[in-house]
Amino acid sequence: MLKPALRWSLIVLAAVALLSVLALWSWGHFAARAQGEPSSALPVADAATALDRLARPLLAAQPAGASGAAVLSEAVPAFVVRARTARAAERSLDAMYYIWHDDLTGRLLQHELMAAAERGVRVRLLLDDLNTGGLDQALRAMDAHPNLEVRLFNPARNRAGGLRRALEMGLRFAGFNRRMHNKAWIADNRLAIVGGRNVGDEYFDAAADTNFHDTDLLLLGPAVAQASAVFDAFWNSAAVVPLGALREGGEPWTPEQFGARRAQWWADAQATPWVRALAGRDDLHAMLQPGGGLDLHWSPSIRVLSDPPEKAAPLAQRQERAGWLLFDVMALLFSAERESWLISPYFVPGATGTLLLAG
Repeated sequence: MLKPALRWSLIVLAAVALLSVLALWSWGHFAARAQGEPSSALPVADAATALDRLARPLLAAQPAGASGAAVLSEAVPAFVVRARTARAAERSLDAMYYIWHDDLTGRLLQHELMAAAERGVRVRLLLDDLNTGGLDQALRAMDAHPNLEVRLFNPARNRAGGLRRALEMGLRFAGFNRRMHNKAWIADNRLAIVGGRNVGDEYFDAAADTNFHDTDLLLLGPAVAQASAVFDAFWNSAAVVPLGALREGGEPWTPEQFGARRAQWWADAQATPWVRALAGRDDLHAMLQPGGGLDLHWSPSIRVLSDPPEKAAPLAQRQERAGWLLFDVMALLFSAERESWLISPYFVPGATGTLLLAG
């Protein structure tokens, strides 16, 4: 005979487990109904936009199939290239990030996305929902623009903070802890920035109390199409929900209110190194020439790889393991004959990974 305390503990555990299953089922049913219209990267043209015209002679000077990559190791240039490509975009701007902070650099890049949309550029912004706290008002104001759409990866339905959101996160923990860590910034489907940086002051050397060192690659050529294919796969995946389909957490800002906030953000930032750097580095074409600060390395072997969005599915049978990044990395390591270089902020190889690297 079970003791009363143990019996009640088992009853509570069973109830929580049942509620968790119901929460997962309910979210999956909701997400299936809330799917946004599918869309894909817009095709490039020979010389329709400034970035088309910038990329054309650079690609023509290289063997067919070669991609160019420039390392963005310094923080301020990494910010400047994002802002400059946003300003140069005339066709499309796609951005996907795990973290986008509501701080100086985050607000400046929000301003650049909005400015692009106001020029007629199609803008798609995809964020992981885990770190969007405090951003909903700005994101809703951005999403209200007809040229800009915001979608969230694996979002909470309850946008307001407090007990309801915490309860949803707790009950959906088996699925809620599956996140999207991809980072990509793609302008006109011609130039892409991929790598380790999220959007926030600590990633661009703008934080007073944090000293991160991170790395991105600026890409041209076929690798950009690969980055766009990754973006499209996530944008159209079952784990992604349009912001407009989620329950609002407060009164949205009007366009006038958001415009006033953007003007204030820009005025407050005028004296910062990041805005001064933008004013001093106007010419992307010059930056991409030899000695211009963004030295391009060209190779037909450059590839942009990513885990598929299905990896985040809470049920194992929905995960397509054959497409996982792990297998691409293993294939590259097994094929190496002279050397392999890896850069990662998280190195937890485990016993199997240690044997692989040692071998």
